Amino acid sequence: MRVLLTGGTGLVGSHACRMLQGRGHALRLLVRDPARAQSVFSRFDAEPPEFVRGDITEPVSIAAALEGCEALVHCAAATPMQSGSVEQLFQVNVDGVKHVVGQALDSGISRIVCISSITAIFNADASKVNADAPPTPSRMPYGQSKVQAELYLRGQQDAGKPIAIIYPGGILGPDDPGFSDSCKAIKHRIDNGFRLFGAGGMQ
Repeated sequence: MRVLLTGGTGLVGSHACRMLQGRGHALRLLVRDPARAQSVFSRFDAEPPEFVRGDITEPVSIAAALEGCEALVHCAAATPMQSGSVEQLFQVNVDGVKHVVGQALDSGISRIVCISSITAIFNADASKVNADAPPTPSRMPYGQSKVQAELYLRGQQDAGKPIAIIYPGGILGPDDPGFSDSCKAIKHRIDNGFRLFGAGGMQ
């Protein structure tokens, strides 16, 4: 099937794209800079996907990218390290999700997968962190943005819409196209040391 994927030049998105291609699906990536996307995928020993210029904060470009697609994988997101302001963080993580998923539903897409974050359902009791856990209020803008997006997605699920949500934590791995924030965090700890807490352990 033809799949539209957002966030394809990031660590998770680029791996998801190549995995889906390896299973025989045709991939279309919504990207802000097709030349940069081409450069990213030229490093891999695989046929590059189709690139469509657009932005998840621009509904018109999303509608055009969805034409002819049967599925959506939404990997795009912003982090505090990437965002110039709290407003921008919410535009990407909340409005972007609503634009992409809303347009996909309006287009009749029957398979939608959204990559959320463990931040949206975080609980200090690890036994309570699972896909059925309720969204968790956060004091930080990033967490607040993920929770708002989560509430929207779960509302759509409750209405019977075909949406699956995945909750990764910090992700590290090979072939990172842009030195992701998880890698930046590890480098910061290597350079500056790890913070140890009185009760033992570290972040």
